[in-house]
Amino acid sequence: MFGTLNFLWAIISGLVSGILIGLESEYFTSGKPIKEIAKSAVSGPATTIVTGIAIGFESTILPILTICGATLI
Repeated sequence: MFGTLNFLWAIISGLVSGILIGLESEYFTSGKPIKEIAKSAVSGPATTIVTGIAIGFESTILPILTICGATLI
């Protein structure tokens, strides 16, 4: 355990990915995407649902890439 830095890199990549996922979640739950959903609510419920689903799909890409990057490290 004390001979290599493998455990250190695993811990650091886990901590950094956790922080990044938190920041990404914060953006998609209180940033510009929420204002886009609210703006689409003016025209009716169908556009609100479609916009919400589209932004929900977009919000999963960054955390998946972050987890993949941490796994590779």
